[in-house]
Amino acid sequence: MRQALYLNDGEKKLILAESITKAEYEEIYKGKLFCPINGCSAEVAHKERQKGGETSYFSTLPNSEHIENCPNKVDRDGERARRISIEGVGGVELNESHARNVIRDTYKLATGKKKKSSERKQSKSKSSITSDKNSVSEVKTTIAGGGVIGKRSADKQPYIYKKSVSDFLISPIDIYSVYGEVESIDISDEEVIFTIKDSKNKLSIHAGNPFKINYPQEFKLLNAFKMYFDSNRNSPVICVCICISKSTPNGIVAEVMDYRNIYINNLNLTQVINYMNQHTLI
Repeated sequence: MRQALYLNDGEKKLILAESITKAEYEEIYKGKLFCPINGCSAEVAHKERQKGGETSYFSTLPNSEHIENCPNKVDRDGERARRISIEGVGGVELNESHARNVIRDTYKLATGKKKKSSERKQSKSKSSITSDKNSVSEVKTTIAGGGVIGKRSADKQPYIYKKSVSDFLISPIDIYSVYGEVESIDISDEEVIFTIKDSKNKLSIHAGNPFKINYPQEFKLLNAFKMYFDSNRNSPVICVCICISKSTPNGIVAEVMDYRNIYINNLNLTQVINYMNQHTLI
């Protein structure tokens, strides 16, 4: 986790891991740092990692538990403690080039430029390598299967299944690259909701508290997506997003954790902002 919530005698504030030293943690913050997700009270500790360059982060204490569906929750399974790992404050740490390749291929699928795997006639061997350069399909590691989604250089990047809205809604809870036509984009102070659809169903994609905490500036700039959509209503606008499926009382929704993992019409947030700057002021 990159951030933690500091609570001490009525004082309440968010602390960045890199903003405090090990000595300051021991003297000031120890026993007063908690998960920053609203409603979660799991206690965290300040850690430093030397491998691959010095890095500070927050880690959940062994005897502390996150609330159900907290994006910082870590489940352990198996003799080697294979884990579901959602690093950062809800951020799924994916190799950026891998994520970009997945989104590119998903957009081709959404626009009919690439066939679904079930439509391909060519046979696949058990040891075949996927079209994504950094992923291996020998073992398609998914969150539901207890795989690791982490930033360690030794870890292979996870295989990310590409789903239409209807397929996403009936798939196991996991991480997917989902695609659909944008129906609406709703902006509020707390979250941004992209509603996308296919010929049968609709899906809500939420950029909520985890997104806002990790990327406060980019969260504000998500309005550029709405402005782009509003200015292009005369033709279909396609959204592709790498996101986590979540079960809620209102059904399955999706949660996007990283501004780099959502594209519309094959444009990322920076590209959309540049496009809008050429046509109007954001």
